[in-house]
Amino acid sequence: MGFFDNILKTAAKSIDNAIGNGSHDFSDLANKAFQAKEEAIYGTPSGNTDQSAHTPIQTAPAASHETKKSFNDKLNDIISGLGYSIETNISPSVIENYAGKEIYARRRNYAAPDNISYGIVSNGSTVLYIRLWKDYKKYDHIANRQIKVYCDMNGIKMLDFFDYLPNETGYMTDRIKKELGI
Repeated sequence: MGFFDNILKTAAKSIDNAIGNGSHDFSDLANKAFQAKEEAIYGTPSGNTDQSAHTPIQTAPAASHETKKSFNDKLNDIISGLGYSIETNISPSVIENYAGKEIYARRRNYAAPDNISYGIVSNGSTVLYIRLWKDYKKYDHIANRQIKVYCDMNGIKMLDFFDYLPNETGYMTDRIKKELGI
């Protein structure tokens, strides 16, 4: 925290010097903001520079059961609660067959698209595709992006989630309901 405070104070002094009027109004304002920030975080005035004397007012919440559930478990809970069923590991050829044409590039140096992680099914037809990515590199492959663009342009509903992000149940539920129009 101190490193960034020093950078901001130095920047404030530089701005004052650039203005050239000899006024330190900006520096004073920045210093007051730093003091208010430290008081809000630590509950003590920032005049005390001994970091060991600072005790945070709030502690981080304990890990909840929510964060321990896998994406798959959360998704199953959400979808079953909405009355839908789930298909897994869907080949992109399903969407190409529906389109009746190739929808992603097939070049020698291009990676093949990944299977779609989940299909949300209602009355025997898929109403939403969900792709879960372990890392951004796979998501960023040209073929994977082309499938998403095709779906977006043709009214095929598709959501992307990243496994390395929290994906809390409320967030997932809101996105899925919004996409399904619920």
